Amino acid sequence: MQRFSAAVYRRLPLNSPSFTGSVPKKIKLTSTARTFEKQAELMWDKIKNGGGDSAVYSLYGDKEWTRGVVNAYHANRFDLAVQAVADRVAAGGGSAHLKGRGVDVHTWSHLDAEGITSSNATIATMESSRYVAAIVEAAIECNARPTVEAYQQHVHITIL
Repeated sequence: MQRFSAAVYRRLPLNSPSFTGSVPKKIKLTSTARTFEKQAELMWDKIKNGGGDSAVYSLYGDKEWTRGVVNAYHANRFDLAVQAVADRVAAGGGSAHLKGRGVDVHTWSHLDAEGITSSNATIATMESSRYVAAIVEAAIECNARPTVEAYQQHVHITIL
């Protein structure tokens, strides 16, 4: 993370409006390692508030375990969603967060500081941000894989 933050600040100094006009005035991680329950909860939230079933499938793919989580949502069976996530991890898969290799970077206040409305910002809108561009470029420089996500506007970084 030290290499990553140094790479961000080389691209966008701390005196940039992206930082001086935001709260926090620094890089903030909003999500790191997750439990099975937290992963299922966040996937359900993405279905309910972030665009329906397709929001989950577009991010995680149309796989058996994602179908298990989506079907459990529609059956209102949280226990089955958690089990689908647990089974995926037991089989060697699962999200980077479940493996301790995923972090999410806060972007809302930085977008607002740049004059970009963070509320309902699309991926394209987010990618027009100097802050988001610096986060993405720094992640790539550090051999990580960034994903700009429009729901709860953030940048997910998979540490390779």
